[in-house]
Amino acid sequence: MRRPDGRESPTDTTPPSCSQLSFREATPYGLSPPKQPRTGSPRVTVRVTVRAMGYSADDIVVLSGLEPVRQRPEMYIGPVDSDETMSQLVEQVLCSSLDEAYSGRCSRISVELHADGAITVEDDSRGMSLQPAKDGVPIAQHLMTELYACRVARQHADVGKRFCGAGIAVVNALSEFCTLEIRRDGRTWAQPYREGKPLTPFADIGPASTDGTRIVFKPDARILPRRVNPLDLQRRIDEIAREVPQTSIGAVG
Repeated sequence: MRRPDGRESPTDTTPPSCSQLSFREATPYGLSPPKQPRTGSPRVTVRVTVRAMGYSADDIVVLSGLEPVRQRPEMYIGPVDSDETMSQLVEQVLCSSLDEAYSGRCSRISVELHADGAITVEDDSRGMSLQPAKDGVPIAQHLMTELYACRVARQHADVGKRFCGAGIAVVNALSEFCTLEIRRDGRTWAQPYREGKPLTPFADIGPASTDGTRIVFKPDARILPRRVNPLDLQRRIDEIAREVPQTSIGAVG
């Protein structure tokens, strides 16, 4: 049987074994026909051996809690060395305040950049809820330590779509330290975190004359080498402020 190129095709259709394979000259469209060896020159056959590579249960590492965020931050926040990314981290902390602002329960939000790289976000909202969830853990702690923990239904659904991503838990996980203070019902409650993990339960640290939430966090420089750029952050805050004209949003530092 002849092929389109005029040559006889082999009658044996059995696939060649590994020892019968030889390298041929590669072309942009595949492999070219084998060249005829020159007279007196030996034909070189290269044997290719493929070894199967497997893995066992010892090669599998299961990351729990917020550890995946610290191990693979780019999957959650994008480039770690970016002004936009750092501003988005602050925006995630603002999400709870913005939720209250859209509901008409927050008239003031302030953002302060400190000399050591830490950031403080404070508002005069009702304060994060300390009500225990079904598992007995305060709702505020769930928000701070679990990915995508947020309100199922919002009066203004576009809050989550525009501002809230994976949530403040991602920021907490990528922070060297974080402190949450909640002023509610005449008392101030606080909980400290390190690398996203709560160090103690919520503690009553004193009276409060007003309601609100205050969050202080410092991005971990081992993961996030760039500090928040004040100019880029101000640009983003100006954009957000236009969405909630009834609320004053200011940045200092």
